[in-house]
Amino acid sequence: MTLPPAAAPPAPAPAGAGPARAAAPTFAARARPTAAGATLALVLPEAGTVRVRATMPGARRGARPVAAGSARAAGTRAGHLSLPVRLSAAARRARRAGSLKVTFVLTFAPSAAGAASTSVRRVVTLPRAAGR
Repeated sequence: MTLPPAAAPPAPAPAGAGPARAAAPTFAARARPTAAGATLALVLPEAGTVRVRATMPGARRGARPVAAGSARAAGTRAGHLSLPVRLSAAARRARRAGSLKVTFVLTFAPSAAGAASTSVRRVVTLPRAAGR
């Protein structure tokens, strides 16, 4: 009588590899233009903090992006969150001259210890604002 071969032991983890991490939670975001900037409608997967950085293209071709605004809010639970973003003076001035393409980078940091933060990027064209 022959015995079946023994199962091979699992392969060792590569050196320097830590414990397996769960995938970062995703969240939805939409931007709606307002007179002072934009309002972001967010759907958070859990409680945490949302940071928003808004940039616009530089004045010259190939120039670095220029800061156009920022905002921060804390969501106490999963669900909908409305976050107004007021534009900087330079962005408001550019918007009075014509429509303005703004890139919003939203970073969500869950309040759970050890949870990974995640970012999404949204590009919105804000219509020309009425001048004074």
